[in-house]
Amino acid sequence: YKVTGVQTCALPIYSKLFTKSDKSKKLVYYTPLCPAINGNGCNARFQQTLKMCKDYGMEIILVSPYYQTNNDMKWTHSRIRDIKESLAINHLYLIKNNNEFFYVLNTEKPDYLFVNYYDSLDESVYEKLSTNTCYAGITKILDTHDLYVKNNYLRQYITHPNSSSSIIDLNQITLELNKYNFMDYSPYYKHLDVYDHILNISKNENCILKKYTTDPNKCIHFPYKVMSKADTEAISPNKKVYITWVASDNILNLHAYKFFIEYVLDLIHPSIPILIVGNISNSIPIKHPRIVYTGFVDSLEGIYRLTKFTFCPILLGTGSKIKIAESIEYNCPVVSMLHSGEDSEIRHSINGLLAIDREDFANKINGLYFSQN
Repeated sequence: YKVTGVQTCALPIYSKLFTKSDKSKKLVYYTPLCPAINGNGCNARFQQTLKMCKDYGMEIILVSPYYQTNNDMKWTHSRIRDIKESLAINHLYLIKNNNEFFYVLNTEKPDYLFVNYYDSLDESVYEKLSTNTCYAGITKILDTHDLYVKNNYLRQYITHPNSSSSIIDLNQITLELNKYNFMDYSPYYKHLDVYDHILNISKNENCILKKYTTDPNKCIHFPYKVMSKADTEAISPNKKVYITWVASDNILNLHAYKFFIEYVLDLIHPSIPILIVGNISNSIPIKHPRIVYTGFVDSLEGIYRLTKFTFCPILLGTGSKIKIAESIEYNCPVVSMLHSGEDSEIRHSINGLLAIDREDFANKINGLYFSQN
C-alpha cells in the first residue's frame, strides 16, 4: 500500500535516537499489533513513537503480521484506510512469516529498525539480525512497552474472572510478585544487545533491563507523554467530580474489576461518584448501580475534565503504566494498588498514592476525595 501526503512537525527533543541529518532516511517500524486500534494503552504508545519518527521527516515503512491471534487486533480494509488517513506512513507491509520480514529489510534497506515489544521477534530472527553482516548497518531501536515476561509469568496464577473457580488471593499474588522480582531473566533477555537503543516507559523497568545489557547506556527512560503543558493547564479543576478508571477488556483488567467490585467498593464512601471508561464495559454483563459506564470514547480529554483523580485496582501485569502516565499528564493524580503502581510514573504522595491492600486502597480513595488540598 502506497501512502502519500506525509506531513512533518517541529523536531522533538529525542536527540539520543535521531539527529537533524536523519531527514529523508528510511525507518522500518515493526509492530505485532494493528496500531489503528483505539482505546488501549499500546495503541497510545504506538501513536507517540510513530509521531516521534515522523517529526524527523523520515520515510516510514510500517510492518505488521497479517494474521493476529486476537480478533480485535486483526487487520481489515477499514483499519488499513485509517492507517493511511491518520498515521500518514509511506508504506505498509502485512507479512506472514520471518522470510517476509527479511524480504522487507532486504528490499527497503532501511537506516533504522524500530521494534515494538521484545517478544514480537522470535529467536531465529534475533539470531539472523545479530550474525548476518548485511544488517549490521541498521540502527535498531526497541520499545519494550512493558515487561511482557512479567505478564506471562503472572497469568499462570489467575483464571478467567468469569469462571466459578476464580478466587483472588491477594497474599498469593504478592508472594508471586516478590518471587518474580528476584528471578534471573538473563536467558530470556539474551538478545537485548541486538539493539542499539532500548526505550522504557518507567524508571523501574529501565533499571531492571540495564542488568541484561552489556552497555547500560542503551536503556533510555522514555515516559509516555500525551499533551503539552499549556493544554493540561487549560483543564479547569472546578468541575472535577468523578473518580475514574480507564481500562480495556483484557483479562488482567477484568480481574481488577472483580477485585474492585467484590473487595473494595463497599469500603468506598457512597457519595463518591465512580466512572469506568473503555472497552471493559463490553465484557461486564451485569453493571453495578453505583458506577457510571461510558464504554469506549474517542477522546479522554472530556473525561479528565470531570475527573478528580483516577484509580488503578490492577493486581497483575504492567500494561497499566500507559494509563497511569496519561492520567498524570492530564494533571489527575492516581490511586493505585502497589502491585501495578510500583513500576509506573507514580511518585507516592506527590502525584499519586500506592496502596498495599483493599482497606488501604479504599482509605486512600476516600481520604484523597475529601481532602481539602
